[in-house]
Amino acid sequence: MKITTYQIRKTMTTQSNNIKKKVKVVSIIMNNSLGYVFETNNFDEVSKMCEILNTRGYDGYKYEINTIN
Repeated sequence: MKITTYQIRKTMTTQSNNIKKKVKVVSIIMNNSLGYVFETNNFDEVSKMCEILNTRGYDGYKYEINTIN
């Protein structure tokens, strides 16, 4: 049986203030407190974490669930 693993991806969007108004998008995978990639098999846990992070999130930051099969 295949186990599905979930990660949280943080996507940051910034816009420069120069004449060209370039938009820059950077995505990272969140780490745990030990510096390893945060992974869990519990969808409810990762879903709740994303909900909390997006609620109190900063402008230009978006948290999404990354599914690993």
